[in-house]
Amino acid sequence: MNLDYMNTLLALVRLGGFSAVAKEQGMTQPAISFQIQKIEQELNVKLLNRTSRKMSLTSAGKRVVKYAENMELEYEKLLMDLETLREDIVGDINIVASSTPGEYIIPSLLGSFMKDHPAVNANVSVMDSQLVVEGIENGNYDIGFTGSIPSKNKNLQYFKVGKDRIKLIVYPDHPFAKLSSITFDQIGNQPMITREPTSGTRINLERMIKEAGFDPDFPNQRLVLSSSRAVISAVEAGSGIAFVSSYALIESRASGNIKTVTISDLSLERDFYCIYVKERLASRLIKDFVAFLTEETGKQLNG
Repeated sequence: MNLDYMNTLLALVRLGGFSAVAKEQGMTQPAISFQIQKIEQELNVKLLNRTSRKMSLTSAGKRVVKYAENMELEYEKLLMDLETLREDIVGDINIVASSTPGEYIIPSLLGSFMKDHPAVNANVSVMDSQLVVEGIENGNYDIGFTGSIPSKNKNLQYFKVGKDRIKLIVYPDHPFAKLSSITFDQIGNQPMITREPTSGTRINLERMIKEAGFDPDFPNQRLVLSSSRAVISAVEAGSGIAFVSSYALIESRASGNIKTVTISDLSLERDFYCIYVKERLASRLIKDFVAFLTEETGKQLNG
């Protein structure tokens, strides 16, 4: 039984017509008809009732489609079983991450994993935390990294992969730069530069400020920018002050273009998480990658 012909039959049932299958599969309609006819000849049955208005399955056709669906599932299981027998792990990992883990945490972890598995390729997309969760929920990506726990969806599994501290930064000539620490109320009407509302850094910042009993709405929000690098550059230019991840500050602090300021009555520590849907960890590659992340980040967090 030709598996490709059976897949064509399934596509015909799913799409409802020869022209739709031809468009999706990049085939001609005569080629599709030929494949259906070959199945009919091999099984000595008629699969389709054709009229000028519509196409439908015969009783025999329904049974063959059921067989084809089972055959497709068994073929996928066979591929997964064979994958476990291979010594080398091969394939692609599709990753989605919010900006801070995507820029500062994932590259080193991926580097270590891919060094041990040279036949593995990785695709990393960086976007807002909200879109990270949606991408995993929709099955568009295998693994996600974000700074907030996706509490709404019980199907999402997660574990901690890193820690971070959000810092208040000012330009060197700002009055706060001369102080060892300030209170949150001292920020007052200072011109503030922030990330966009869907940013994980901003979501966590507002949550922590609110939990500490303060108002997270800054009265003088001067700029809203879409990356930590852009926020830091705006502070360096003297456009205002800002809260950013400590990961993003390594370069700028070394150059002396900004100063960090301690807020005595506000703790701004947060965690980063790996998120995934357990039922979708079908391949050996993804399972091994999750196992690697669990072990490697566990060492770093407990070390």
